[in-house]
Amino acid sequence: MAGATADPSADQALGHLRQWAVATQDGAGDWAVTGLTRSMAQARVFDVLDGWLENHADTPEQVAPPLLAFWGHQSLQEFLEIRGPWPQRVLYGERVLDIAHSGGGASTVAVMAGHLATAYRNTGNVEGARKGYEEALAAFRELEDGVNVAVALHQLGMMAQDRGDVPEAERLYTESLEIERQMGNQQGIAISLHQLGMMAQDRRDLPEAGRLYAESLDIKRRLGDQHGIAVSLHQLGMMAQGKGDLPEAERLYTESLDIERRLGDQRSIAVTLHQFGTLARDRRDLLEAERLFSESLAIELRLGTQEGIAISRYTLGLLREQQGRLREADASLQEALDIFRQLGSPSAEQAERDLARVRERLAAGK
Repeated sequence: MAGATADPSADQALGHLRQWAVATQDGAGDWAVTGLTRSMAQARVFDVLDGWLENHADTPEQVAPPLLAFWGHQSLQEFLEIRGPWPQRVLYGERVLDIAHSGGGASTVAVMAGHLATAYRNTGNVEGARKGYEEALAAFRELEDGVNVAVALHQLGMMAQDRGDVPEAERLYTESLEIERQMGNQQGIAISLHQLGMMAQDRRDLPEAGRLYAESLDIKRRLGDQHGIAVSLHQLGMMAQGKGDLPEAERLYTESLDIERRLGDQRSIAVTLHQFGTLARDRRDLLEAERLFSESLAIELRLGTQEGIAISRYTLGLLREQQGRLREADASLQEALDIFRQLGSPSAEQAERDLARVRERLAAGK
């Protein structure tokens, strides 16, 4: 279906996608001849596809045939997850899924449903996300598609982690990892190891978390997975910050942010700017912390990522309480709490307590 559209920008985009997929799967490939690094190739794919989708935002049926042909490529999956904005991706994904139902096979429909579920998750449609992932998982099991079974299990694990169900999240990540190992899918192994590292970090098992992050990062470096490397560096920065090693945390965040900016990964840029804000707060530079938190929030708002918006508003609320700006703190914490409740996030309980404290201070005139 590569020639299903007469749009020359579609041909250009798909050509870049094919070349980058080869570079990702088979090493440096042709990029080594031209001197173009894998990360530069990835950025080029994203830039071309971004412009292409923007030009056809109101006519997805024109881009659906070639996209459906390449939907399974990890490069395209990363593009959609990195670039946002999520509300636009929901509308786009719903329309293209309808096209897939009429013109695609069972596997294509299942992959599309899984990607749409990710868009639902990021826009706060928890039920839509759960339903989409479960339908995709059932379809992939029936198709005996081990790679995508592992992906669907991983995504359901992330949803369990979102709602604070740690045992279920760990069970799903472990099952996903076992399948990835059986399939020899190195990228999938790296992603699952990273998530299990986060689980270990959350339960304060820092040696185990460090081991899992290091194993994941080693695989990502071998694969040349720039986005994955940035994610791992970021998480290692959080571990260093948790240990009180602020210079090492800053070094790791900076290295991560440099990669994210090269890739145009707006969501990860927002998350890393937020962490730089926490570093400034830890150093008592509250004005710089507020600037960074606000810059992060602006990106999250542009992308429509509900979890990120809630976290940014919550952090700004606590900062404004610290600055004595209680009415602003009240508004920020209430906005965060509303989103946490919508997402079914366990963070809602702490936000409720913090909001009650701020309101007690307001009532007391403190």
